[in-house]
Amino acid sequence: MSKYHILILIFSVAVTITSSTTFSLSENLKDYETYLNSTKTLAANFIQISDSGKVETGSLKLKKPGKLLLEYNLPSRHVVVADNGILVIIDKQSNTEPLRYLISNTPLELLSKTILDFKESKLNIIKTIDSEGVHLEFFKKDNLNFGRLVLTFKNNPIILTKWTTINKNGSTVTVLLEDLKTNQVMDDSVFYIAPRILELNLNNK
Repeated sequence: MSKYHILILIFSVAVTITSSTTFSLSENLKDYETYLNSTKTLAANFIQISDSGKVETGSLKLKKPGKLLLEYNLPSRHVVVADNGILVIIDKQSNTEPLRYLISNTPLELLSKTILDFKESKLNIIKTIDSEGVHLEFFKKDNLNFGRLVLTFKNNPIILTKWTTINKNGSTVTVLLEDLKTNQVMDDSVFYIAPRILELNLNNK
């Protein structure tokens, strides 16, 4: 697993949208807003697919607000963890310092907000439907560097099945969710960053 593909996953740059229509909450978006806001924790196995065809697997946990953990299975040695507004990418095979970012500057902020207001003036939402389900594409009007996040849902009942991020060149990374569980109890210590960096430093001595 390369840092390039992780950075596409975390930091997508917005591209021009040419063939979609913005929908209002009156057009059945309210149900998806309710689903996301009622999901306080999320745990799943994932399959990550880049547009080059590279496939990685792992497990993820999310706890609102702002806590996220993605652990990649071998042969990848990466861990992505977010807590207290900071998102860190750790390479267990590297002696370099982990990469650090503000989660508020990434599309994953939208997944980890306690309340996601679809009517927020700075947020654009584009809805499309195909055989895979309902796709909601999010981007911010005032921050083209924030990127785009596409959430895909199945209906009856509504379930989040995947998300996709896209960079400025059109490169995509898709995360398929399997064995999804929501609103389970999660200890905050799962998302602590400092112990993971300490473990990394000890292992590299």
